[in-house]
Amino acid sequence: MIVLNSDFEIIEDIPSFDPHMLPSTLESFSYVDLKHGHTYVLERDRINKSELEITDKQEKTFYPASDTQQVIVYGNIAAGQPIHMNDVVEDSFHLPAQWFNPTDDLFMLKVRGDSMIDANIDDGDYVVIRKQNSANNRDIVAVSLDDDATLKRLVKMGDTILLMPENEKYEPIPIKSDQARILGVACAVVKRQDFS
Repeated sequence: MIVLNSDFEIIEDIPSFDPHMLPSTLESFSYVDLKHGHTYVLERDRINKSELEITDKQEKTFYPASDTQQVIVYGNIAAGQPIHMNDVVEDSFHLPAQWFNPTDDLFMLKVRGDSMIDANIDDGDYVVIRKQNSANNRDIVAVSLDDDATLKRLVKMGDTILLMPENEKYEPIPIKSDQARILGVACAVVKRQDFS
C-alpha cells in the first residue's frame, strides 16, 4: 500500500502506529469526600464502568467489579431555587464498596444551579446522597419541599430550619420542621475531569 498526497506524490514519512493515536475510552473524575475533605481521582473505562482505578496522593489502586458498589443516578436536584425532582433513573455509577457501610442506602443526583458553589458543588456535578430522614446541624442535605427538591446546608434555629445556600447571591430559605422532608445527606461530590 502507498499513500499519496493531493498532488499524487508518494508520502514516505507516515508516522508509525502508536496506541495513543486512538480515541481514549477513559473517563476521569474527582471524588470529594465531604466529611473528611479528601479528594481522590477516579478513572474508569466507558466500556466497563464497573472497574475503577483510584489515585490517592499519587498511589493508584485498582478495584475490580467485585469490589465496587453500584449507585443509581437520578435526575436533577436544584442548587438554586427548588425544582421538581426528576425520579427517573438516568444512569448508575460504581464506587469502591469499602468507602461505605454495607447498610448505607446511596443514590446520586446531578446538580443544577450555582447556589452551592462555595461548598465546591458546581452546576453539572454529581452528589452522592446517603438516604436518611434526619440530619445533623450544618449537614448538606437533599430536601423535598412539597414535590420540589433542593440541595442546601441545613441550619437549625429552634423551631425554624434554614436551608442555607453557599453562594451570597442567594437568600436562605426558612421553613418549618413539618414543611420539609429530608431525602438524605450529601457525603461526596463527583466532578468530571478532562482526561489528558
